[in-house]
Amino acid sequence: MTQPFIEIPLYLALGGLVGAFFFLSLRHLVNTLLSNGSVIGILGFNLVRLALAAALFWVVAQQGTFQLLAAFAGFMIIRFAILKKARKG
Repeated sequence: MTQPFIEIPLYLALGGLVGAFFFLSLRHLVNTLLSNGSVIGILGFNLVRLALAAALFWVVAQQGTFQLLAAFAGFMIIRFAILKKARKG
């Protein structure tokens, strides 16, 4: 059995990658909505976006508590970084 503390950086990075996809695709959705894009397409893409994030966290939750917390921390770190960048410019 692998020690959960060895795996934490991997789950932190995985959460960060999913967070980057999740929040950068949100920017794409907003831009599409503002440019009078297809509402059905926007809703479909948003559903896929949410489903992928939920599926990732569900799979990681099966691995253990520390892994789930690390993935969520990576997700939130990316969220804060993207929000900080968006507020600056």
